[in-house]
Amino acid sequence: MLHLVCPHCHNPIEVVEAKIPDEVPCPSCGSSFRLETNATTGADIADGRCMLGRFELLQTVGMGAFGAVHKARDPRLIL
Repeated sequence: MLHLVCPHCHNPIEVVEAKIPDEVPCPSCGSSFRLETNATTGADIADGRCMLGRFELLQTVGMGAFGAVHKARDPRLIL
């Protein structure tokens, strides 16, 4: 089951299908929206370092129901 929120009316939507559809109709407001399946940057482990995009993740600061907060550094910045 996939839990979504309509970007137009902000009502919750539950998708129960085995295959995630390309376009999701909202039963509350009647609009529809597309889902991007590969829009998120993935984390890589290179040389023993965990990288998310260009950021090196140093430690997990906290976790909750909606995600995680990490302490990170940008190796492109020189201080």
